[in-house]
Amino acid sequence: MGWAHTVLVLVICMGITSTGSSYNDEAALLAIKNRVTSDPNNLLLNNWTQATPFCNWYGVTCSTRHTTRVTSIRLLSAGLSGTIAKEIGNLSFLVFLEIGNNSFQGDVPEEIGFLHRLRHLSLQYNMLSGSIPQSFGLLGSLQLLDLSNNHLIGTIPFSIFNISSLGVIDFNDNQLQGTLPTDICRNLPRLRALSATSNQLGGELPSLDKCTQAIYISLSRNRFTGSLPKEFRNFSVLEGLYLGWNNLTGNTPVSD
Repeated sequence: MGWAHTVLVLVICMGITSTGSSYNDEAALLAIKNRVTSDPNNLLLNNWTQATPFCNWYGVTCSTRHTTRVTSIRLLSAGLSGTIAKEIGNLSFLVFLEIGNNSFQGDVPEEIGFLHRLRHLSLQYNMLSGSIPQSFGLLGSLQLLDLSNNHLIGTIPFSIFNISSLGVIDFNDNQLQGTLPTDICRNLPRLRALSATSNQLGGELPSLDKCTQAIYISLSRNRFTGSLPKEFRNFSVLEGLYLGWNNLTGNTPVSD
């Protein structure tokens, strides 16, 4: 009797947890909608309503295993304006967050950094301001980080360059300052593209000798000092290296 009672209590608790998680995901999505101030195509206004299961909402995808957990938000080029709700950090199963090419303003929520399943974070071509949250260094599954073409200021958290899964990093066209790690690719064995063009970064140009898998590197239009790198001569896959409009010295290396 005691054993059966224990099982019953466990099943009831599991049911409560599942329902609560689903409710949290829906509540988070509604919070995101509420922070949108302009939706000219009525994509969220007419579609993100409780009359429809939230897994069927425009731009939202749910897990095939956990059918009521949101795994993807894709609202690229949707014409949206507003700010990004901090409740987005409650979407604990989120893998893809792609809201680039809109007009979102304000700070980037620190809570995004707690989405430990996140692989793609695309916030490019908005009007986001403030600094890059330190919590982004906790995104241990991240493969793509695109914060380009915003109004971000401050320094880039060095912890981002310790995320070994990262393949693409793009900070282009912001107002970022400070330096980059001296040995920037030491913990980035999968890095294929790195771009931080048109910022206010400075200090010694980082060593690129461990960026052996990189296809594209652009650090132009900054304030880097030092010598032009020689090590890239041995990079078999490198197709583009852009370092112009800095304060570098030396001659452009050529292959032997």
